[in-house]
Amino acid sequence: MTKRFSNIDNYKYFSSYILYFRMTDFMTTLFGPLSRDFCDYFFILSVFGFVLLAVLIVSSLLVGISKRKGIDFYLQTLSIAVGYAIFYFQNRLLHSMCAGTLN
Repeated sequence: MTKRFSNIDNYKYFSSYILYFRMTDFMTTLFGPLSRDFCDYFFILSVFGFVLLAVLIVSSLLVGISKRKGIDFYLQTLSIAVGYAIFYFQNRLLHSMCAGTLN
């Protein structure tokens, strides 16, 4: 004797099947790999970080020398410059990793 599935059993199977594939598509959309075009994002951020670092150093030196600032001004500038340098290096590293893995 074969067991016949009722409409409720078919609906449960079908709805769980649809839910699984919709959830898989959702997870792939959110966390799946991106195309090579997104590597340019890291390149743009690294250029932006380098420009900010250069502007900070030049403007701080100009202000520091012309206004005769003390050592505390230069230490504050150095601490901000380290943050910009880390931002620049991090995005340069991420761009290199992205471009290297997608070749």
